[in-house]
Amino acid sequence: MYKKHYFKKILAGIGVATLLFGVIPANQVNAYSYNHTFTQPWEGSAETTGKQYATKNPNVSPSVNATQTTYCLVLPSNLTVVSSFVKTSTIGTETFTYKSGYGGADQKYRMNYFPSIRKYSTYNVYGTWKP
Repeated sequence: MYKKHYFKKILAGIGVATLLFGVIPANQVNAYSYNHTFTQPWEGSAETTGKQYATKNPNVSPSVNATQTTYCLVLPSNLTVVSSFVKTSTIGTETFTYKSGYGGADQKYRMNYFPSIRKYSTYNVYGTWKP
């Protein structure tokens, strides 16, 4: 009887886990990290993250105060800009707005980011983002 009861608990746990992970896809919950040190020259300094699935609340959340940095979401294939530009130099969450025709749940995007000014001292920027 003990083994049967234990087996039922395991099956129930698997069922609950399957329900939770099936209803809330990881790509809509997770924020992805980024980290880069910018050095001169400004030309060619843009950095691009790996591609991730779009979410309902696209944003970037720098975790450090730094030189003003510009962020946007781009297509993985050709880096076409698909969102608004966000410029910030402070810690906090800033929201992207998708351009018309972009942002579908089955779409993957990258985040492109670069110094907002052409003359700057070497700096590091890091945090999280959601496409």
